[in-house]
Amino acid sequence: PCVRQGGDGDRYARRLCTMAKAIEVDSKAEALINFLEALFEEDEEEKVIIFTEYRDTLHYLEKLIAGKGWEYAVIHGGMPMSARQESQRRFEKPNTRILLATDAAGEGLNLHWSCHLMVNYELPWNPNRIEQRIGRLHRYGQKRDVKVYNLFVNNTREDRILERLLERIEQIKSDL
Repeated sequence: PCVRQGGDGDRYARRLCTMAKAIEVDSKAEALINFLEALFEEDEEEKVIIFTEYRDTLHYLEKLIAGKGWEYAVIHGGMPMSARQESQRRFEKPNTRILLATDAAGEGLNLHWSCHLMVNYELPWNPNRIEQRIGRLHRYGQKRDVKVYNLFVNNTREDRILERLLERIEQIKSDL
């Protein structure tokens, strides 16, 4: 069920759930899938890390990616360290093309041996977390230019988050 029975706002929450279930096209997820299809068509060995803010989003994308038949690995904060390390090893295998990750993969992992492309499916509010994500790929030993793609929907909160992040990054650069 979408909403528990009882409590304030129950009717409103049910209405929102009904409206959400009626949405047939997720244009952002569709854009990600189109991006990945083009990427893999261009280079059959290319790999990419997709960062989300939330585990729910990660699991949603996992279903979409599994439906395409692509090999992938997952890292999120609910996994023990041993499982995260196993996912990292899986991502390093040639046939595993995608790593779906929350910020649990944003620190302490060396992923630059496997990949140089990153997609921020959801953007954090803090520019330091973006830097931590990029730092998984932009390390000594990286042999290719690191490319970061930020997915967002124009004229939404995401658009404003990206704008604010860019402003904050410029301010940090200016301060330094």
